Amino acid sequence: MKNNITDPLLNVINLTVTLCNKTTNHQHQLLHNLSFTLNRNQCLAVIGESGSGKTIMSKAIIGLCPQEFNLSGEVIFQHQNLLTLPKNDARWSQIRGRKIAMIPQNSLNAFNPLLSIGTQIEETLKQHLILSKSQLLAQINHVLEKVALPDYSHLAKKYPHEISGGMLQRITIALAFILKPDIIIADEPTSSIDWLTKKEVLAFFKQLLNDHQTALLLITHDFAEANELSDHLIVLKQGKIVETGATKQILSHPQHTYTQNLLNARNKLDTFFLKHRQSDKAQREPAC
Repeated sequence: MKNNITDPLLNVINLTVTLCNKTTNHQHQLLHNLSFTLNRNQCLAVIGESGSGKTIMSKAIIGLCPQEFNLSGEVIFQHQNLLTLPKNDARWSQIRGRKIAMIPQNSLNAFNPLLSIGTQIEETLKQHLILSKSQLLAQINHVLEKVALPDYSHLAKKYPHEISGGMLQRITIALAFILKPDIIIADEPTSSIDWLTKKEVLAFFKQLLNDHQTALLLITHDFAEANELSDHLIVLKQGKIVETGATKQILSHPQHTYTQNLLNARNKLDTFFLKHRQSDKAQREPAC
């Protein structure tokens, strides 16, 4: 059965994640009954401080939580509750990457240290795409240029430890772009990227959403990034949704105290750094 064009691509219903200590039989609830939908050509941002449950949520959706985590609720994708799929189910190989791509926060962990970057890029794409060698290289070169990595022939020979974290992050973003999945889950995708490259990457995210009807679940702590990309926003605190709605509305008129505090903290930091930049500039300018 195919999804109707108006159906949500992803429907999360009462997602609850509990960490179980088998030795002490202690249970700690990390996510509390999260419910939301993600539609085609939509960017939904999930924002909150470290430890609020953002990354656990993304791993739960794509079936990557460790065994000691108990999951309940529903994660409906293409009429299938992903929470019911065993970890070793062959269907995951058809879902991860090709239909739901994950851009992890720590890109180094996504690469095998014993294989070259080129080998890993090409083998990953061969698992999901039927292309000739020349077509594959053309796709890789085109997308790497979009994320400011133009010299693939040089990059392909490198090993993960030989290039920066920012470059690895851009490679994982490029892989997601090439696969053109239905959904991209991006966990702090620009956290290790310089400001100029970040602008290019955000522009490319917008293009992907518009051109391919891809949906983006953006996990971030950056309000500016959420404002740039997202239509809707979820504010997460200690594993609970405390506020949700249109991004512009929440950022201009936050209702929950936690959201207000996050925005106030961000504004204070912006003011602090602006004053320091102005002070440094004044000190560098020669006196008349």
